[in-house]
Amino acid sequence: MQKILFVINPVAGGKTTNVPGIISHIESNLAQDISYEVKVWESLDQNQEIHDMILSGNYSKVAAVGGDGTINFIAQAAIKAGIPMGIVPKGSGNGLARHLGLPLDEANSIKTVIHGRETLIDTGIVNGNLFLCTSGAGFDALIGDLFSKSTTRGLVSYAKISLQQLINYKPRECGYDVQDLGSFSGESVDYPDFAHKLAEEVAAHEGQELGILMCGSGNGVCMTANKHQGIRAALAWNPEIASLARQHNNANVLCLPARFITEAEARDIINAYLGAHSFGTHCKKV
Repeated sequence: MQKILFVINPVAGGKTTNVPGIISHIESNLAQDISYEVKVWESLDQNQEIHDMILSGNYSKVAAVGGDGTINFIAQAAIKAGIPMGIVPKGSGNGLARHLGLPLDEANSIKTVIHGRETLIDTGIVNGNLFLCTSGAGFDALIGDLFSKSTTRGLVSYAKISLQQLINYKPRECGYDVQDLGSFSGESVDYPDFAHKLAEEVAAHEGQELGILMCGSGNGVCMTANKHQGIRAALAWNPEIASLARQHNNANVLCLPARFITEAEARDIINAYLGAHSFGTHCKKV
């Protein structure tokens, strides 16, 4: 016999969920070979209890009754348990349900949970955290985190938090001490002289300094710098390559092709490089 666990967030979307009404819709759609259980998720103290229920092996399916936050929380355990998850959208946005084309009204969404067909969807992981629909970084992630901790829900609360943070935002220094090693004029120079000087400086302070070189194609300074022990110079012409050079190859010198990028593009490439963290994925290979 199939058994479905319905986990209900009673305050999803800033509104009180009619739990008896949900139970009524469930019972009106149940077949004889299907049973159900309802768990009301009333506080964060129940997080582990609910996950343990989903992982217990007592259920053939779990249904998340709430918004995208509720769905994401339930999905973490459902994936581990290897059971399908249904959605009864009760949030303020219901982004995932809308994207998947699921019914947004209570009666039809419950009917779909019980009798609908199963389908696979992609999921993602950022910093060890699962996401199904959207993932934010920077200011967007800050607002999402504050909103998840807010005692009031809905669009008005989200807009209020966003406006407060926007008003109070203060830019912060990047925290880099910059040393300019030249050249200091617009005249033609021998670029290897400056590439050698920078490479020696970075190599002498391994792990403490990064360098940025620039020439017409970027190739000349890159080849010159890489002659030095301890230097891992990488040529980058877009932000993604710059970021990957730092993350995967622990590049400690960034080389830019001045003739082929604009000033704005150079700024974006440098910001991507400096903002990336080295995980050294391929360090043994280089």
